[in-house]
Amino acid sequence: MDRSEKRDAITRIRHAAEQQGLDAGDLARMTGLAPGHARAILSGFGSTVPRDALDHTVSVLPE
Repeated sequence: MDRSEKRDAITRIRHAAEQQGLDAGDLARMTGLAPGHARAILSGFGSTVPRDALDHTVSVLPE
């Protein structure tokens, strides 16, 4: 996953969370993502989240 793919995954996750009204805790519970990673994604620091965590989260969230 290059930078643009990682950025796209972060954007998809943030968009899905906004559409569903999810906060970081909801996102973590729903996807199994670590709470700190969920907070990082929703706070604009998603680039610090490991690629495999982003891949898993994107695959679990509805579009």
